[in-house]
Amino acid sequence: MADAPADPRLFYDRHIFMCNNVRPDGHPRGCCMARAEAAGGFDKLRGYAREKARQLGIPNVRFNAAGCLDRCEFGPNMVIYPEGVWYRFESQTDIDEIEVNPSEVTVAPPITDLLTITNSPGYTITWSGNDGEFNIPGTNAPAPDNLALASRGTIAFGSSEYGHGVHFITNVVDGLYGNSHCWISDFTKPDTDPFIGLNFGKTIGLRTIAWGRDNGDNSEGPANPNTDRALGTYTLQFTRAASPGAGTPETGNADTGWVTLGSLNYKAAFTTLFNPHLRHRFNVSAGGAPIAATGVRIKVSSNTLAIDEVEVNPVVTPDENILVLTPAEGYRIAWDGNDGDFYSPDVGAAAPDNAALAARGSTAFGSTEYGHGVHFITNVIDGLYGNSHCWISDFTLPDTDPFVGVRFGKTLSVENIAWGRDNGDDTEGPSNPNTDRALGLFTLQVTTVADPGVTTEETGDPTTGWAPVGTILYRGTGSAALHHYRRHSYAVSQDGKPILATAFRIKVPNSEIAIDELEVNSQIPVAQTRPVISITRSGTALQISWTGAGTLQTADQVTGSWADIQGATQSPQTISTSAAGQRYFRVRQ
Repeated sequence: MADAPADPRLFYDRHIFMCNNVRPDGHPRGCCMARAEAAGGFDKLRGYAREKARQLGIPNVRFNAAGCLDRCEFGPNMVIYPEGVWYRFESQTDIDEIEVNPSEVTVAPPITDLLTITNSPGYTITWSGNDGEFNIPGTNAPAPDNLALASRGTIAFGSSEYGHGVHFITNVVDGLYGNSHCWISDFTKPDTDPFIGLNFGKTIGLRTIAWGRDNGDNSEGPANPNTDRALGTYTLQFTRAASPGAGTPETGNADTGWVTLGSLNYKAAFTTLFNPHLRHRFNVSAGGAPIAATGVRIKVSSNTLAIDEVEVNPVVTPDENILVLTPAEGYRIAWDGNDGDFYSPDVGAAAPDNAALAARGSTAFGSTEYGHGVHFITNVIDGLYGNSHCWISDFTLPDTDPFVGVRFGKTLSVENIAWGRDNGDDTEGPSNPNTDRALGLFTLQVTTVADPGVTTEETGDPTTGWAPVGTILYRGTGSAALHHYRRHSYAVSQDGKPILATAFRIKVPNSEIAIDELEVNSQIPVAQTRPVISITRSGTALQISWTGAGTLQTADQVTGSWADIQGATQSPQTISTSAAGQRYFRVRQ
């Protein structure tokens, strides 16, 4: 057999991407283009870099404008490939230093040499590669808005605290990064089972969790940023027990105590890939859905590890090339990065329980409906996802002011709203999932009038008619983090409180837009996970242990009949094997 041809050489020896993303003034992540203005602007700096490379005789190099490189806090950025080395450039002097004294090439290790994730059965923890988001070197470096903040009602607890005027348990929910805002357990005792946890005071849908050792405020001293006290194993746990705290037991049953989601082993640092001391955000799920939880905790492998902030479902600053949120005055609209929660490809893909369902007494109304045996107004509250369960206005008229809404039949405190174009049931046809009919400007409105509906006027005052909560703009082609056609949930509030409303409606961009379900105050279903049984033998005895709650059963045949083992309601159990014959075991939940 002939030898396979060799891989072709790289077209460029060096490919340099320079960020030229533009954001509005005052954006929390800053703007690389604005920072480059002091040196004459991006185009001038890129032109200077090209000319400098020519003068130095650097061959076969390409300089490209890149758009957002998503390391905005460190910008303006450039990254040089194939090495993957990052630089900040703000002046011609910076360009000179980069091109005259480039970093020595260091081959990046596999990520598993730096970080490993071990999932418990039924749960998934994933990491997108984020490393130090929201890192700010200045004083009082703030964490993003998230459900774990003390200002949102969350209470922190822990095994112990070192204190000494600085390293307190409450620091993990104070909304500030930095060594002086971190928690360390009391290693002088020593604390032999150190952990830090959060009590949300209610059931939430746990979707993302983030923490770091020192993610900002480098003004605290010469050792900053603090890169110590970060390597080790972090075990993530959750519970649905009422009022979880330091005394909540680890039972393996979420209804009574702590259950382990998995663990993360921070092994080593590599500057361009993983810096253990910085903030890292992880997605967590059970069967692809958020996890119903009243509390979370992190068990750390050493009593000297430090955590400067624990965040849950942090608000995401969306890429405005894809998603733009514009709340009306006095209102808030926030997105925590959810994208297609509760999606199922199967027939009967179900939406979660929520206040907008017809089954909850709500009534749908709309400007018109296309119908044709499928696209009806009532579809938006039938509790099912999919194209055949969506509403489309009658674009054949055409409908020049299309909208669809939900009347609650009472005054409701609205905390979140959600919708999608096609969030499930991919069995409906070859075009599934349907990705069309999703882009444009959606206007969210509420009212408190009695018996609102199609004829309710748009007055700007919720007590007399429809008033705007704000707008949500879907544009571009989407991304791996946001699929326009999937379900997205948004937290909404007015002056920091839930919005009082007797009805909610969405004015859609045009008469061909499709919505497969409107949801209000969606509830997170409790994921059912199968117990995992393990058996070990010791002489004539078996030790049988299992995850979760349940009663151990036995039978002489795998087909039964099955009988409870008296008193075997908690794991583990020791069972004698002295009796003759085969025996089978299972756990009944």
